[in-house]
Amino acid sequence: MLKKTIIIIAITIAITITVCVTAISYILLAPNTTNKETNLLIIQKNSDFKQVVDSIQKNDILKNQKTFIAAAKIMKYTGQVRCGKYIINKGENNREIIRRLRQGQHT
Repeated sequence: MLKKTIIIIAITIAITITVCVTAISYILLAPNTTNKETNLLIIQKNSDFKQVVDSIQKNDILKNQKTFIAAAKIMKYTGQVRCGKYIINKGENNREIIRRLRQGQHT
């Protein structure tokens, strides 16, 4: 009986870890841009993260803003907004976009 319980606990832990890794990989690495070849994101001086998300939504840059917000929280971007004009290319994932925004790599 004890052996069976240990096996069930081990399987449950393995499944939980697999689900978590899959979810985080999807949030960070799945392409998340719309079908436009390039998008221009303009971040004004003194903008906060909410304003960045609003601009992304207004300009229809991403397919899924919720995964972008989750990725930004995972990558600790929400408090590090830099102003500038950023080109977001078709097929980019949240990780690539957030890395560019955080580093201030604008056009």
